Amino acid sequence: MQPTNDNPTVEAGILTGHQQAFAAIAGKCKSARAAALKEIHETRAYQHLGLTWDDFCATHAGVSRQH
Repeated sequence: MQPTNDNPTVEAGILTGHQQAFAAIAGKCKSARAAALKEIHETRAYQHLGLTWDDFCATHAGVSRQH
């Protein structure tokens, strides 16, 4: 799952959209959602949104940092 845009802000939005889509499908996509969140964390895409990881998790992922 790689973003298709060279703009870091757009990439962050694409990755966030992927994560939210997986969340909407819920139970059947838990591993895919986890993979999307892992990629967002590892690439630090959330920073392009001006957020910390804690803020991103609460605001866009709907989970706590620990989860």
